[in-house]
Amino acid sequence: MKKLGLILICIMSFILVIYGKIHWETKIERSTTEAKAELLKGDEVKKQPEKEKDEEGKDFSVLPTNLPEDIKQLIVNAEKNGDSIKMVAMGSSATSKDSNSWPAILQEKLDSAYGNGIFEIEVESYNDKNSLNIYRDELYKEIATNETDVLLLQPFFLKDSGKVSVKDTLYVTNDIIKSFKNNNDDLIVLIQPPNPIFDAANYNERIVELKEFAEDNAFIYLDHWTAWPDGGSEKIKTYLDEEGKLPSEKGNKAWAEYLADFFTGN
Repeated sequence: MKKLGLILICIMSFILVIYGKIHWETKIERSTTEAKAELLKGDEVKKQPEKEKDEEGKDFSVLPTNLPEDIKQLIVNAEKNGDSIKMVAMGSSATSKDSNSWPAILQEKLDSAYGNGIFEIEVESYNDKNSLNIYRDELYKEIATNETDVLLLQPFFLKDSGKVSVKDTLYVTNDIIKSFKNNNDDLIVLIQPPNPIFDAANYNERIVELKEFAEDNAFIYLDHWTAWPDGGSEKIKTYLDEEGKLPSEKGNKAWAEYLADFFTGN
């Protein structure tokens, strides 16, 4: 009997040892599997980009806070769909097609901020025409039928000064906007003044009325004059050409940088 009991004790001890070994190995294997799963999860989190970027590395997930929501949406949609935002920059000879003009500089800055092709600026410049000439000849009617997302309009106060009343200038300005809106009811309208000129009190008063017109009609008014020296100071002459009527290289740069700040927040 003693031998039988001893044998049974040995068998039970062996079984307990085997069971303990299997239990320990199972526990170790489970812990290892869970640790691997956590590591893989961590790698996936690390691989996820913090912000969505396009192929060129441009970040469209955070747009300037000062931008109106409809312009933000245009930018997002253009990037997502591979489209371009069609912007018409219309104005007098102050809005030039020259390579060193503010529209050309603005185009470069928009390309740098958002990538080539997101914004396409088409310049429509009426050099020696005042508002009544432009209205009577319907010079803006054709371009108004084109697909346009943003109208950056500089009314013709420089040419109108002393020849056309403020009332008529603003009437033509409004008719231009209506012509564009007939083709796109969602058109975004941005109003800006021409360049400032030295010591021109009457001209400055006209620009005040332009700003009031924009505010009364809920148009965005881009007051780039804040980027220029005071119109009554001698310093502004360096921002104007030799005749003191149009922007010099320095004036075009100041004008473009103001607009670029609006569109990019830089």
